[in-house]
Amino acid sequence: MRRMLLIIIGIVVFLVLLASSVLYLHYGRLQRPKDARAALVGQYRLELPEGSDCSEHSIESSILELRADGTSEQTDRFKDGSQFVTSSKWEYYEYNKWCPTVGFELIASCDLITFQKLRVTTSLEIDKAASPLGAGLIVAWPKPPKIRLWNDCFFTKVR
Repeated sequence: MRRMLLIIIGIVVFLVLLASSVLYLHYGRLQRPKDARAALVGQYRLELPEGSDCSEHSIESSILELRADGTSEQTDRFKDGSQFVTSSKWEYYEYNKWCPTVGFELIASCDLITFQKLRVTTSLEIDKAASPLGAGLIVAWPKPPKIRLWNDCFFTKVR
C-alpha cells in the first residue's frame, strides 16, 4: 500500500513539473516575439560572469549593436587597453525545432543569427588576435533576448 502511494505521488509530481515546463516555454519567458527580427534590433553586452569561459580571454567588454538595416557593429575592449571595432551585416533565421541551450536555464526553442564578420576565433571565443570571420550564433528568447557566443558566454540585449 505504501509503495503504491509513493508511485502515485511520484507520477503526480512528474506531471506537474512537465505541465509547468510546457506552460513556461509556451507562454513564459522563452516565447518568440511576433516580429522576431525587429525584436533583435538593439544593443547587446557580453556577459562576463566570474569564472566563466568569457572572463578568461583578456576581454574587458564587448558590445554588439544590431541595426534595422541589417548592419552590425561589434566593439571589443581588452584589459590591456586595446580596442577593436568590427562592422558587418547580420541575418536572422527562424528555426522551428527544439534545441539545447547552455546558460538559458531550459531546453528552449531557438533561432539563428549569422554575421558576415565577427571578431572571434574559430571556436567562437573573442580574442584580441582573432580576425573577423563569418559566424552563426543561437538566439534564445528570454526577456531580454540572448545571443549565445559559446559555452556559458552570451550577449544580452540592453536596449
